[in-house]
Amino acid sequence: MSPAKWPNSRILWILTVTNALNLSDNMNGLCAGLAAIAAFYLASFAARHGQYLVAAFGCVLLGVLLVLAISLLDVAQVTLHRTLTGQPFWIGDTNHLSHRLARTRLGKTGAVVVLWILAALVGGLTWVGA
Repeated sequence: MSPAKWPNSRILWILTVTNALNLSDNMNGLCAGLAAIAAFYLASFAARHGQYLVAAFGCVLLGVLLVLAISLLDVAQVTLHRTLTGQPFWIGDTNHLSHRLARTRLGKTGAVVVLWILAALVGGLTWVGA
């Protein structure tokens, strides 16, 4: 049975993406910016292929798999770190990528901008395969 046909795979995917976005909502504008970039790429990809109803939906939808890679990788990294260090994964800390970047000379604003740029670049990969 393929993963797409697993009974609870869609529910698990929705919960995973929701949690990834929730966990990336730790700095002003970060989560909203990542979601906006995701929606832009979904809408533009659909419009490029003549799927205007899907493109309209993409303008409303705040998420698409490839751009959410930044948030999904972050949640995976934080969960793995907490598990390996014996910390409960549900207790917050400042080991997210955004926090690590903010501790550099970039500061919070720079960290958010860098993550937006990364999301936009990863989203740009959708154009390569289209």
